[in-house]
Amino acid sequence: MSELPESYTCVRPLVLPRKDPPLPKADGPLKSDGQEIIQALHQEYGWLDTVKQRYLEIPQSDSNLSWAAYHASKESGQDNLPAITPLLPLFPDDSKSVGMIRHSMDVIKQAVMEVNPGQTPVITVDQPLYTISKQIQWTWPSTYGEDHFVIILGGLYIEMAGLKVIGDWLEDAGWMEALVQSCFSWNCKFISEGISCYKNQTCASSDSKQLIYPTNKV
Repeated sequence: MSELPESYTCVRPLVLPRKDPPLPKADGPLKSDGQEIIQALHQEYGWLDTVKQRYLEIPQSDSNLSWAAYHASKESGQDNLPAITPLLPLFPDDSKSVGMIRHSMDVIKQAVMEVNPGQTPVITVDQPLYTISKQIQWTWPSTYGEDHFVIILGGLYIEMAGLKVIGDWLEDAGWMEALVQSCFSWNCKFISEGISCYKNQTCASSDSKQLIYPTNKV
């Protein structure tokens, strides 16, 4: 097995010359018209209506249609071309360092140009790394700017923040006490503070179905 080239393994140290780089001007509206929220609510009510209809047909059935199963059934069944997915070796360096982030952007761009020439690299990172990635883009716009890379904020921290807001709303509503009295096996702190996305999703799905048919066991 041949060794990796130095251009891949060598991560040069790097620091940002300034913490407040100049921001590029925004092109286009910064606020949506809210239509995507209306569409999402319509899809959610579609799931609840389907669950209610299934319960009315078979009241004692324990096989409730889950949120994930319903939305998966709505996906289009058209055939898509398989994606070209290269697997790159991991780095031992600190992932949140400026040098590692910029080196990763260089490596990803080289890989994208190899498997799909001409495509603008699209990188998805979580919140801490997203901040550094955007600072790199604004500091070196000629080589790492928004016309050279598309940096997307991962959904994990967005979902955790939204779930924490819901937990704050429900904190004094008796919801947490109801979970404790129902012998809920999970620590309610994970739910109220949005720490566990999976547990929040499961609990929210169960609560939504209970609002539709509160006498059924879910």
